[in-house]
Formats: sequence, structure tokens, C-alpha cells
Amino acid sequence: MKYISIKRGISLPLLHEHTKNNKPDAVPDFEFYHIDLKTPIDEALDIQVAEGDVVKEGQLLARGKGKSSAFFAPVSGKVVTINKSLSAHGVGCKTIVIRNDYLHNKQLLENVQKNRGGYIKRMLEAGVVCTEPMMQGALYTQYLQNTIQDFTHGVIINATDTEPFKTNEQACLQYYMEQVVQGSMYLADAANTKSIIFLVNKEQSPLVRDLEKVFASYKNYRCQVYLLPNIYPLYGTYILQCLKKAKVLALHGKYTLQTACDAYAMYRACVENEVDIERIITVESDEDIRWGNYFIKRGTLIQDILDFVKVQNMKAETVVADSIMRGYAQEKLDIGVYQGMRGLFFLHNNILSEKETTCIDCGKCADVCPVRLMPMWLDRYANEKDMSRAKKYGVELCIGCGNCSYICPARRHVTQRIVEFKKGGM
Repeated sequence: MKYISIKRGISLPLLHEHTKNNKPDAVPDFEFYHIDLKTPIDEALDIQVAEGDVVKEGQLLARGKGKSSAFFAPVSGKVVTINKSLSAHGVGCKTIVIRNDYLHNKQLLENVQKNRGGYIKRMLEAGVVCTEPMMQGALYTQYLQNTIQDFTHGVIINATDTEPFKTNEQACLQYYMEQVVQGSMYLADAANTKSIIFLVNKEQSPLVRDLEKVFASYKNYRCQVYLLPNIYPLYGTYILQCLKKAKVLALHGKYTLQTACDAYAMYRACVENEVDIERIITVESDEDIRWGNYFIKRGTLIQDILDFVKVQNMKAETVVADSIMRGYAQEKLDIGVYQGMRGLFFLHNNILSEKETTCIDCGKCADVCPVRLMPMWLDRYANEKDMSRAKKYGVELCIGCGNCSYICPARRHVTQRIVEFKKGGM
């Protein structure tokens, strides 16, 4: 184990007391599932079911024509409707509604071929997505598209949790460590490498010794673990830059970056022959509920989760999907869990209701930007829809971490505005 010092970022109140040692449990099945078909790159969809069809759990519902996404039935039952509705991302998209028949008719995959081609094929068949934040739930094969004919220098499994409340990665690694390590090896074989690096943060340091013991069972792979500070953000291109600066990674090397939950999903796809229809999601609140880490199927309604964890008198706008720092406040509660969601947070004390005021040019946002941008200027250009000037100041380098919005004394929605501006103009 080696420690890597990273100074650029902020230390957040983790608030992990409730869930950090909470073994993931399954939520019960519910009557209706709303599977939104929002794709990471807004590609055209090939929908393979129609209203009135009876589907099996795990059956393919739709696939992106650019092969960045795939959607499977989370339960067996009848397709009630296919229409356009609001997703948890706050945008309209096609949604398939399935009524659960509670028969649990499951469609399993055939045994995987244990070679590189077989593992790549299994990713497509099972719809294994990459939930590392910068990938936004794209299929892992989309991540490999530039290296399918080549090789990568290593696979990185990011198991850090340095945001408030969120502990799903720690829970996955802690309770399914053997499966996560084995799944990371299938990911490495698909990426044509034998080098695997695990990243954990200080709060997870007790897991390191157990992780190294598991590594000892796999002599054909070069497995390492690095300890990172409890600082935010620790993901995407920023963490790759930090690792290269620390000379952990080759300066011009090619690496893939996934999460512990991604590796566990790959294990289930290759060993249990199951498609990727559920993930470990942290469910927390600022009041006493049945908080914890849960296996939650995609398409599960937020309202049903509210009822299950016994949250009362909750307004939609106080529900945040994915993460506190870079997630989405909801507009309604009859919305399904989407591909790549990592957390669901219910905030009775509505910190989201504070209104924006005028920027005072204090520069605090620039001080905490991990990639050294000037967020107050980018916010201004985003508001003016001036992409040419925004590009001059590096808008394409923004990783959407949320540090600028968090630190802003004027409560400006800097991150949200920049991220949406990039989506619409780049």
C-alpha cells in the first residue's frame, strides 16, 4: 500500500456514520417500474418491445444504435406503455413502464467464453455500464472503443467515497471484495492488460490489508492498492492527472477507470450470467429513516423507495438523485432509478431552496477548482451562451464536480449552468 498526496480539492463533511458499515440489502419488488431510455450520448434507440408485450426479467428492451447503452427489463411482466416523460436527470426521454407480474421469469445469459473476445461480448450482452462519474452510465465497451484493437496499460478500480452520505463503493468493496477483485480481472482481460490498480481513501484504510490478501491468490495479475486523502473530487480525468503527476501511471499511458460496483457487475455478468439491472445505491436522509446501502433495480420508482425507507411528507424538490455534490434535485417522485445512479438523498431541511444572488467576484470558486479554471467567468459565459469565449477559458476541461457551487457565498448554480451549457453547445 502506498499513500498519494493530493492537495487540490476540498474536504467535505462525509456524514458516513449511518451507512459506512452497512451491508447492502435488497429492496422488495414493487408493482410498476419506469425505465427511462436516456442515453449518455443522446444516440438514437432501437426499441425491441411494444406496448402489451410480456417480458422476462433480464430481457433486452432497447439498445442505443451507437452501442453506448442498453436497457433490460428489471422484472417480468407486461409493458403497459411507452411514452415520453421526465427522467431523474431533469430531461424528457422515452420511458418504458412495466407492470410486475411477480412470477420472476428470468432470462439468463449463456456461459461466457473465457477470453478477451468473450469478455467484451459479455459486456454488450449484459449491458455492463461504467458508473465512474465522467462516463455517466455508458456501457463499458464504449469506454474501450479506442482500445479494442490495441491494449491499455492498466485498469483502475476507483473505490473511493469522499462525498457526503455516499458509501456505496465502500460497501461493495467491503462485503463483496473477492467478487470485486475477480470482476476487475475480467475487466482487465477485456482491456488486454494484467495491471490492476485499486484506489481507496483514508476512511477505507482498514480494508487494505484484506484486499492485499485477496490479491495474493491471483499471481497472473499485477495488483496494487493506493491510499488517497479524504478530499473531493477523486474521479475522472482529474484523478488520472494526479496519478500521472505522482508517477503511479505512465505519462502517456492509456488506462480505463471504473468503480468497485462496476467490477462487481462484471463478476455477476460473467459468473452468474446476469444482466446489469441493479446496483448498490446509498439511501440517506437528514432525518431518521431506514437508511442504508441497497440493491435497487433500475426503473424502481423514487416514491416506492421513499415508502420503503419510511420517509414521510417529502417534497420532490428536496430529493437529490446520484450525489449531493453533482446530482439532480427532482421535480416529481414517480420517476425511475436510472442507469449509473449511485445515491438517493432525502433532505427535509431544504438546503436547495436558497436563491441565487449576484456574483461578488470573491474568487473562492477558482481557489477550489481541481483543474484550475475560473468558474465565475465560465458561469458568466454560460449565462450569455458565449461558447467561443468559454472555450478560451477551458470550459471543456470542467469535470462538473460541484466544488464551485458548494463554496459560492452567492449560492450561484455555477456547476449546473456550465454542465448544461456544455451539453447544449459542444
